[in-house]
Amino acid sequence: MNKYLLTAFIFFCIGVQAQTTFQVKLNGNGSEEAAGVTELPNGHFVVLSSKYISGINLDLVITEIDANGALVKTKSLGTTNGELAKGICKTADGNFIIIGSYFSTSSDYDLFVAKIDTGFNAIWVKHLGAIGGNDYANSVYEISAGRYAITGTTGIGGSARPSFMIMDDAGNITKEFHLNTNQFASPNYKAVYLNNGTFAFCNLTNSLCIVDTNGTILKNNNTNFGTFTTDAALGNGSRPTLLAYSDYGGPQGGSTSFTTFDSIGNTIVASKKYKITGNDFAPLKVFPANNGSYIIASNASSLSNGNYTGVLFKIDSAGLVQWAYKYTPTGSLGSKINDIKRTADGGFIAVGLEGGVSTTVLITKIDSTGFVQCNTTAIVLTTQSATSINTTQHSVNPGVTSILATINPTLTTLSNGITTLCSTVGINEFTNQNEAVVYPNPAHNFISSTLTIKDNVYTTIYSIQGKVMLHCYGNVDQNNISHLPMGLYMFEVKNKNGKIVQQSKFIKD
Repeated sequence: MNKYLLTAFIFFCIGVQAQTTFQVKLNGNGSEEAAGVTELPNGHFVVLSSKYISGINLDLVITEIDANGALVKTKSLGTTNGELAKGICKTADGNFIIIGSYFSTSSDYDLFVAKIDTGFNAIWVKHLGAIGGNDYANSVYEISAGRYAITGTTGIGGSARPSFMIMDDAGNITKEFHLNTNQFASPNYKAVYLNNGTFAFCNLTNSLCIVDTNGTILKNNNTNFGTFTTDAALGNGSRPTLLAYSDYGGPQGGSTSFTTFDSIGNTIVASKKYKITGNDFAPLKVFPANNGSYIIASNASSLSNGNYTGVLFKIDSAGLVQWAYKYTPTGSLGSKINDIKRTADGGFIAVGLEGGVSTTVLITKIDSTGFVQCNTTAIVLTTQSATSINTTQHSVNPGVTSILATINPTLTTLSNGITTLCSTVGINEFTNQNEAVVYPNPAHNFISSTLTIKDNVYTTIYSIQGKVMLHCYGNVDQNNISHLPMGLYMFEVKNKNGKIVQQSKFIKD
């Protein structure tokens, strides 16, 4: 009887702590790429992608998948011109704002902003921009119910400027301003919402430019740690943290730079850069994690053939690498991450592309330790100190973006399927105050823990599928694992009251 009660108790714990991981590809025409993703309250995900047709004609594709990576529904939205997807956000009323560029001609790109309902039907569609100039919407956030901040690049006074606008729930512009810059004009200007009423502008040469929604510059450092910034976040203690792309065009390829400041944005706490031999290594997104650590998403691009490899890695508060993985499907020419979000279960959902010349949408659900149940490969990053250079500060000017002629895209229900590469349930990473780890890792015959509680605990080792492989009461030192097959395992420790005090993953070699 006790045996069955113990089994039921262990099963219950797994269910509470479980994280779903998967990797799937959307079936398409071989010329598709995902640009954005958002999570729904029911655990489903909505993915925004572009599908190339011909000439300047691209269509947007909106797809919903469930928490296990199964296809729920998909629709396309497009005109005879091109709509290039760039971002999506879920709104307070349960609908979606999608953004991108509308190709008026082959040399005139305009802003595309639309509100879409839960059935993927258009509520309204806006076409904005400067006639004859190139305009791009690159990020979108709902900053309060029915108020949407859209940032990117717009043509003002004959030059491309970093832009910021607020639209109301009907798609009207209620606030707008632009940054003056004497650097190169970029289609990739954007601002990142810091979740406190402020935005950090990216793709600028100065490292830290924070503005509020009124266009007031709050921080405007004149130092730079890379060629240009790509993302920003507020870390532990409200410390501004930046990613930047360094050493562009160098013989060893570019690198991802990480820099974090003190809480007022003046003093540098840590500054490192990371490379992969033989690749450009372009950063995408930074996530603050536990105990001052960070998780970073980047894309490596081979200097020999140009193929991409999407990478996720974790660093400690000093910038030292703790783990790094890539997720390219077996036999594929490459993979790329275009958007990645933290999920409600503590993991990550990454979307982008798979392939080389021919591409398809790749969606990867990653757990909080960087693992997926297939196509997860450890990689080596080299680390160096990053140094700063002087650069020019920016100022704010008002500006007006015209609302152009209405476009009327058509919506078509697609019959595209989905290819599942893997879909299984992993186990959530538990982090305790002591950051206990197992060692050695990888291990062969015995494994121990750095946990300060050494006895009167219950130790359980699970397979990555959740099967109990070892369970014992007593000391956490010298657990015999010689009988286990090679693979990935979860090491779990509970105290005598049944509270989980450690969960760590290890590899049996």
